[in-house]
Amino acid sequence: MSLSQLPFELLKDIFSYLDDQEHRLYADHGYPALCAVALTCRRVSGVAVNILYADIELVFNATGAKDIERLVLLNRSCRENPSVVNRILRAHLYSSFGDAVDLYNEFLSHLAGSTSLTTLKTEIHGKWTALQTLYNYHEGSFAQVRHLEIGLHRVMGREWYLPAEQVTRLCELPSLEILTTHAPLGGFRTEESRPTATLANLKHLHLFASRPVSAAVLESILPRAPNMECVQLSVPGAATEVDRKMADNASMLGYDLSEPLRPAFYGELLAPAAASLKNLVIDTVNVKYPSHDGSWIDLSPFANLSRLEFSASLFFGTGKTASCAWSRGIGRYLPPRIESLHVLFDGDQGIFWSLGDMRRHARSRTFPELWQQRLNVVHVEWLIDLLAGKRKDATSLKSITVAEDPVVDRDQNWKVVHWHMTDYLNAVAHEAGVKLTMKLRVPRLFESPEIELCENSWSWGEQGTVGYGEYDEEGEAQELEGEMEE
Repeated sequence: MSLSQLPFELLKDIFSYLDDQEHRLYADHGYPALCAVALTCRRVSGVAVNILYADIELVFNATGAKDIERLVLLNRSCRENPSVVNRILRAHLYSSFGDAVDLYNEFLSHLAGSTSLTTLKTEIHGKWTALQTLYNYHEGSFAQVRHLEIGLHRVMGREWYLPAEQVTRLCELPSLEILTTHAPLGGFRTEESRPTATLANLKHLHLFASRPVSAAVLESILPRAPNMECVQLSVPGAATEVDRKMADNASMLGYDLSEPLRPAFYGELLAPAAASLKNLVIDTVNVKYPSHDGSWIDLSPFANLSRLEFSASLFFGTGKTASCAWSRGIGRYLPPRIESLHVLFDGDQGIFWSLGDMRRHARSRTFPELWQQRLNVVHVEWLIDLLAGKRKDATSLKSITVAEDPVVDRDQNWKVVHWHMTDYLNAVAHEAGVKLTMKLRVPRLFESPEIELCENSWSWGEQGTVGYGEYDEEGEAQELEGEMEE
């Protein structure tokens, strides 16, 4: 049987192995083999062309300059044969070149009329206003897009934040189900611009962690999205985006809140989605705040929420859990049908010891003394009560992960490890029928048969990045600087 006699589905499977993008170097997104196949007979050509246009990925930067040439040709093809855009299913466009913006916008204008495009990912270095074709789209544009992902990088001040008007209007795309943002989101510029249309299709709102989100964005979207199933974000509020520096001088985005941490308010903000929400992530990872208002988040009205990830400070405050008056009643404030619970102890807060305490003991080589705190059940009474309540009430809880989150700072002489836990904790979890996992921050050089390095630990491997000498002046200065900031 000749190649041209094979079924279309089989040809498609065969051709999909050509020009494998996973093994490309230097952002070369060309498809030379597929292009060669497309120049053969009409029947085979049609299959190859469909694959060529199905997934478009273009990177406009120093290593992806070739893609600018491809975009010029792609725009010309769309002008000469407008039906080409109806072969495109997914498009990912990334630009760090200012001079490519006009080409970028032209291609977006072609994509706006596509009847096949379901996924659109756009990233740009610069102001959101550069992509007017998307952010101020015409009615009826991007009609079939179900997943929209937008990224803004190198943001220079709050005036560069994506305004709430643009975010909420993007949510009004007729088929949109998932909105993912890698951008700081600002408030409304005028009260008159607040929309009211129902967002019946919108189900997922993924707001990238450690980037500011105005509360006004959630106040506008959630009451209008009756089928919202998943929300992921860092705590909302007025904030300034900053770059946190790590030990190797690399940067990680974060932000400084200009208002107190207000857990009860966040619960009220999310309340319009209480009936439909199934998955919620809300954290304070890489977020600094001036104070805590002393409240806690109440998620008990979220009747269908099955997966929850949150920062411990939203329930317990910023101190030790043992000093929190309501810590042993945490089950009352959790969703009644919760199945998977992930509690993050981020910043200086720890499960058994603070990050500052760990560092001080590591420098004085007395951490084994602090390590004994893991045996003091007073630090995990809230967890024991939660497990006991599960056993007593036969709730749906299946797994709990309690983790000390990595910290982005100059002194990263620690590692995140899996702790095998005490026999008592293991027994309580086993009796409750819950899979319990605990991850702790310990000094980089500390070893114990009770721990093993997490694969995703930010300790830069077992060797870490900073060494403690007999007297580490630089490390001591960094520690003092960190304590002053806290």
